[in-house]
Amino acid sequence: MARRVGFLSDCVEALGLVGVEIHYGRAPDDVPKCQVVVARAVKALPALSAMALAGPNRGAELLALKGASVGREVAELSSKGGFQVEVLDLTDPAGGSATVARVRRSG
Repeated sequence: MARRVGFLSDCVEALGLVGVEIHYGRAPDDVPKCQVVVARAVKALPALSAMALAGPNRGAELLALKGASVGREVAELSSKGGFQVEVLDLTDPAGGSATVARVRRSG
C-alpha cells in the first residue's frame, strides 16, 4: 500500500496540485473527512460505499478500482437506492486498463 500512496503523492507533486492531501488508512476506522476517497475494491461495492461515504464523508465521491464483478455489484448497490454510480473503463497510453466505479450518495 505504501507504493500506491507514494505514487499518488508523486502525481500530486508532478501535476502541481494544491490543497491535496494523501492519507493512508483502513475503513471504517481511519477515514478522515475528505472530498474524494480512492480505494482498491477489496469489498463488494455496496459495503465499500457504505463505509467510505459514511459520517463526515456523506458528500464525498468514491473512486473504487473494480474487476469483473462490477456489473453485479453496481446492480446490487443501485437496487438499494441512495447512491449514484458510474462505471468508467479507463486505458492509459501504454495500453493498460482499469475499471473504476465512481460512487456518490444521492440526495
